[in-house]
Amino acid sequence: MILTKILTSNTITNTIWMLLEKLIKVAFSLFVGVMVARYLGPEDFGRLSYILAFAAFFSAISSFGIDSVAVKDLVQVKSNTGLTLGSSFTIKIFGGLISFVLCIISYYFFGDESVSIYLIIILAIIPMFTAFNIIDLYYQSQMNYRHIIKGLLVSTFLIGATKLLLIYLGYDLKYFVYCYLFESFLLSLVYCYYFFFKSEFNYSDLKCNLITIKGLILKGLPLIISSVFIVIYMKIDQLMLMKYCGSSCVGLYSAATRLSEAWYVIPITITNALAPYLFSNTDSDDEFYKRLSNIFRLMWFMSISVAIITMFISSFAIDILFGENYSLSANILNIHIWAGIFVSLGLVQGKFWIAKGLQNKVLIVTSVSCATNVVLNILLIPEFGALGAAYATLISYGVGTLFVPLFIKEARTMALLLVGCLFGMRVKNAQ
Repeated sequence: MILTKILTSNTITNTIWMLLEKLIKVAFSLFVGVMVARYLGPEDFGRLSYILAFAAFFSAISSFGIDSVAVKDLVQVKSNTGLTLGSSFTIKIFGGLISFVLCIISYYFFGDESVSIYLIIILAIIPMFTAFNIIDLYYQSQMNYRHIIKGLLVSTFLIGATKLLLIYLGYDLKYFVYCYLFESFLLSLVYCYYFFFKSEFNYSDLKCNLITIKGLILKGLPLIISSVFIVIYMKIDQLMLMKYCGSSCVGLYSAATRLSEAWYVIPITITNALAPYLFSNTDSDDEFYKRLSNIFRLMWFMSISVAIITMFISSFAIDILFGENYSLSANILNIHIWAGIFVSLGLVQGKFWIAKGLQNKVLIVTSVSCATNVVLNILLIPEFGALGAAYATLISYGVGTLFVPLFIKEARTMALLLVGCLFGMRVKNAQ
């Protein structure tokens, strides 16, 4: 019933293709990731997770927060498609260079001495290649994602096969880090191939100007700051676990979160696919909030189902997938999986901020969530280790999704609507 209300035939097709590509990619990547974790063991897998978390802090800067803004412009101002794409690409390349420099400098002064800075340099290059994912945003806006799915899946299998080959040949940690760089390079080639040789877009229309670049950056500025806060409260736990508990503890925690977060591709893909559906009718409040309510209900039902099922199979899943060395990860998973409810609902909220032009309010939500998470990690990790980190994540996600928006006037209707969806109540405009 909910899906019937939400989806038109074109939206269904685009959503299915996006979801199919992401599900296959995540399933295969999860399998390969599990094999890598089993091969490296908690110690080295913890080191790998640590450097990925450290690099993630700076990769958030490279997009300048313009992804959702660009999709909205591509949907609503189709006559400026070439200008939006060209300007967005320029911004992302420049952002990639900035994030590279900041990452290297920061690791030199604050990084863990047990992990070579050379590995960080390899990962710091990646954001410059992710500039090409602006092509992915183009296909999202056109609701025509199926055209690039084959290339994306082929690249996923090639990267996975490479990692499995490294395991078979007995290579050490640094070669798995190389794979992340190779993956970004390969994806860039795939995007370019489909955009320049397979799409109907006239690439001679690609251009950029300072006015458009400035406009995108200004719209995305609150989102980039918000993105940095999000990365902090998603990754700070691993950095603090490395400091207080060591790489083995990071490995156990990362194994649990890898399973807990594996299914996030579903709400992310659905939310991205439904963004044009939400953005296309922002003038009529009644229709907009009706659509928003439908998506909230879908996300709630989906996430609560995943959490309940996971509680019953966590120990079995950890033992079968990761092995006895990771058995302690099951308790972490049982806590962390419930954060998926707030993640799913928060993704929909993210589209609300964009649709209503309230990007500056996102900063309030994420800053409070980030502060909550950091404080809880400081208090809980020294005492409870990885379990404390899982509780800190769950509580801080809940604060940002349910609590903070209630105190923002422009978002109060949305916040009450969300609460109403959770408890089966109808909410009228509360602003």
